[in-house]
Amino acid sequence: MGEKSSNVEATTDDKRTDRKFLITGLLVGVAMVLLWLGNWYVLKDHAEPGPFGDQFGAINALFSGLALAGVVLAIFMQKHELQLQRKEMDETQALMEQQKFESMFFQMLRLHGDVVDSMYSGHLGNVKGREALSVFEKFFRETVQKTSMPPDNEIGRTVRLLFDRHRVQLDVGHYFRNMYQIVKFIDDRDDTVAKQRYANIVRAQMTHSEQVLLLFNCLSTYGNERFKPLVNRYSLLEGVRPDPAHDKLRHLYDERAFDESIPLDQGVQP
Repeated sequence: MGEKSSNVEATTDDKRTDRKFLITGLLVGVAMVLLWLGNWYVLKDHAEPGPFGDQFGAINALFSGLALAGVVLAIFMQKHELQLQRKEMDETQALMEQQKFESMFFQMLRLHGDVVDSMYSGHLGNVKGREALSVFEKFFRETVQKTSMPPDNEIGRTVRLLFDRHRVQLDVGHYFRNMYQIVKFIDDRDDTVAKQRYANIVRAQMTHSEQVLLLFNCLSTYGNERFKPLVNRYSLLEGVRPDPAHDKLRHLYDERAFDESIPLDQGVQP
C-alpha cells in the first residue's frame, strides 16, 4: 500500500514539473512575439531609416538573450527527461528483481510440496505425505510428554537425543532443512513488510502437526542456532494449540513466535 502511494505521489510530481516547463516555454515564446510586435508598431512610421535600423540592434540583443534562455531551458528539460528515464530504469529493475524472487520462491514451495509428498513413516506405519508427518508428530509429542525435561540449558541436547533415538530425524531431517532454506531465502530480502507476507504464505502451507514438529525441531541442537531465530521473527508457530507436551517448552520461544501482532522490537530471543 505504501509503495503504491509513493508511486502515485512521484507521478504527480513529474506531471507538475512537466507543466511548469511547458508554461515557462509558452511564456518565453509569447514574450518574444509581443516584444517584436511592440517595437514594429512603435517604429513602423519612423522617417529616418538609419535610426530606425539601429533600433533593431537592441531587439537582436534581446532575442539573443532569449535564445540563450531557451537553450538553458532546453538543457534543464533534457536533464529532467534523463532523470525520468533513470527512474523508469530503476523501477523496471526493481520489478524484474521482484519477479525473479517470486519465481524462485514459488518454485521452492513446489519443491517443498514434493518433499512433503515423499515423506514416509517407515517403522511407525505405512503412510505417506502429510499423513506421515502427522504420525511423526503424534509419536514425538507423546514421547516428549513421557520424558522428564532437564534444565533449560540442556533441553536442546535432550530433544536431539529423542529425535535420534527414535529415528525421527532420519525421516524428517530433509523436510526441515528444505523449509529452513525457504525461510532463509525470504529473510535475505530487504523489504521487511514483504518478508513477513511471504513468511505467512509459508506458514499457511503447514498443518498443525508440521508446526508442532517444527517447535520440537528448533528446540533441539539441529535447529536451535539458525532456524529458531527465524521461527521467532516470522511467527511460524502462530496457531499452535495448547498441549501438555509442548506447553512446558513454550517459554523457550519468544511470544512473537506464536503471535504475529507482537512487535519485533519487544525482544526476540536468539
